[in-house]
Amino acid sequence: MPILPLITVSSTDEEGVSYREMLSSLVDKVQTSTNSLASTVSQASSEEMSPYLRQIGSSVRRLSMPLGKVRQSSQRRLSQMVSAIGEVIDQEILMTQPGEKSTPLFGSSLLNREWELVTVSEMCRRLSLDQELELPIPDGANTSQILDELMIRQVMDILPPRAEGYPWVNIYNSEKHGFSLATMYRKMAEFDEDLSPVLLIIRDTKEHVFGAVVSSAIRPSDHFFGTGDSCLLWRFTGEVPHTRELRQYNWTGDNQYFVNAAKDCLSIGAGSGRYGLWFDADLNHGRSQKCETFDNEPLCGDNEDFIIQFVEAYGFRM
Repeated sequence: MPILPLITVSSTDEEGVSYREMLSSLVDKVQTSTNSLASTVSQASSEEMSPYLRQIGSSVRRLSMPLGKVRQSSQRRLSQMVSAIGEVIDQEILMTQPGEKSTPLFGSSLLNREWELVTVSEMCRRLSLDQELELPIPDGANTSQILDELMIRQVMDILPPRAEGYPWVNIYNSEKHGFSLATMYRKMAEFDEDLSPVLLIIRDTKEHVFGAVVSSAIRPSDHFFGTGDSCLLWRFTGEVPHTRELRQYNWTGDNQYFVNAAKDCLSIGAGSGRYGLWFDADLNHGRSQKCETFDNEPLCGDNEDFIIQFVEAYGFRM
């Protein structure tokens, strides 16, 4: 993420104050656009991006789109607009400091580069490394009472890029805190990392291990929430102790029914009356069906219904 340098303008007259306010406004716009650019990856058409580009107009505003919905060409167009604002600032500096030797602030800056969040595996692929880097298991991950080391490493690979490598924080544990959805919500409310995704891990009475990744702490809401870049379902095939292969089910783009945290139940993924993952207020009975949000298989094997044996929820200390 590029960090804009601090700009200081020394002036005591009204013209200097006006210039400083204008410069501050332009820098704020550049910073906002750069932050937005850092959260884009390649998969949408220019036609999908055009409504947002029209909305930008002559100034740059923050884009709000799910990751995976912007293609490289659209990134370049936005990057060019950000660089154009940087050039305007350079011109203003040169014009207001005649006769002084001034170095363009943005002409060779990081704003001329294109940014995106990528996983460690993708980074290794792009650098053509012969062997992928093996990250150490993050602090706190070994506290899981469901996942062993091999399973943890596989789960690490499906976490959103912004959570990779950060310590795992156990927010909720059914053995420690009791089987209650209300208690889970209360523990989530106490978690203070607003930017952290949350990892749900479930083991049923038939030893199936599965769960979900959601984009933020799960708190009661009257409507669905979440984003497609960091919401997914997953399951390990097989049964303990032979539970080894992890399968993940990412957002299809068909709807935005990510997380519905009602007081009497929790559902993740939905469509046509079917839920990707659902369980009741007592964290006792659950159901997993193929849903439009993730196009997933039932997470608990051949049967759609399951009885929960153990639940864990982890956040990430960012």
